Amino acid sequence: MGAPEVSRHGETDSREDLPQGGPRRRNPKDVIKRVILRAIKHDCTEVAGEMAFDFSFSIFPAALFAATLAGLLNVPPEAVSNSLEVIGVFLHDQVRIMVESNVKSLVETSSQPLLTLGLLGAVWAASSAINATIKALNRAYAITEFRSFWYRRLLSVGLYVWCGARAGGVVQPPDNGVVDRDTIACSARVE
Repeated sequence: MGAPEVSRHGETDSREDLPQGGPRRRNPKDVIKRVILRAIKHDCTEVAGEMAFDFSFSIFPAALFAATLAGLLNVPPEAVSNSLEVIGVFLHDQVRIMVESNVKSLVETSSQPLLTLGLLGAVWAASSAINATIKALNRAYAITEFRSFWYRRLLSVGLYVWCGARAGGVVQPPDNGVVDRDTIACSARVE
């Protein structure tokens, strides 16, 4: 029966209403209100929109890269159009037709500069999405960004390449289930 405690946000929290020893039950209305207020405070809709745009935008340079690479590897345009049917599920019919016709023409007339341009565009757009994710996490955890633009961009590109390699199975996780003498010796030195 002491004074009410004050939380971080300045709200008083009276413990007199709570059952002894039980967890505090939260009112769903108050939880929803706090979630909405925190989403507004951290600009969640702005950052979510930025991330969605950047991830969506990175699809088209990646398609340019893939189509040009398919043309340089002499993959027939029919095989490329069959693979585009998977993307067609997510696109409107008019957009799908436009993308298919452009990709077919890219496969037929491909060049190395176009391949490089597609790769750089895809990496830049996808690293922008990673950069937006870093910005969102900094806002959520109230961390002031101190790194320069180029360092953040390099970090974003590195994370993008690592995640892409990890998703493609190129980079194995540190603990892949195989234990040999070198792994045991390395872990023994770390500890």
